[in-house]
Amino acid sequence: MRTTTDRVGMDVYQGGPLLLQVIVPLASAIVSGMMAGLLLAFVLRALTGVWDSWETVGITVLTVAIFSWAQSRADYRTLLLWPIEQATGTDLDGDGHIGDPGGYVLINPPQETVDPREQRRRAIVEFVRGCETRTDMRYWESRGMSRDSYVEFRDLLIRSHWAAWNVPGSEKQGWALRFPASEIVAKIA
Repeated sequence: MRTTTDRVGMDVYQGGPLLLQVIVPLASAIVSGMMAGLLLAFVLRALTGVWDSWETVGITVLTVAIFSWAQSRADYRTLLLWPIEQATGTDLDGDGHIGDPGGYVLINPPQETVDPREQRRRAIVEFVRGCETRTDMRYWESRGMSRDSYVEFRDLLIRSHWAAWNVPGSEKQGWALRFPASEIVAKIA
């Protein structure tokens, strides 16, 4: 059997459609219906003294089994929760919608796949925008950038003539962008 996740986030075991939709719920309903029906039949017999034949027991068991099957197929969200949400104007289940969300709610939406080149371009753009105010390596390391990435991006900007050393030939004096970040970003894009 395969496992999928339903729209509430619960694991659902999938068999064939007939097995999943009819046979398993019906067998469950018959067993629970027989137990509840017999209990109800004995209670009725004890209270009223009415127990003409096995037909009374059979009808009671069948009625409870059908009710139990219908109840197992019911979607409590549509029957109870969504009307209550609409009446109160409150999102009770935290799905971001009041009432019926109008389709399936994805609990774990698929993650956007980003091309590595696009990811690199985004990182350089973020770096350029940040370098308009701070270019020192310690600042960028404190923001989670590796030393290698910092040196690579800095050297790329210097080679492209978008940045320059503050004192030519002296790396210890730092560096700065030669143009506003918006112009550099427009050229990178």
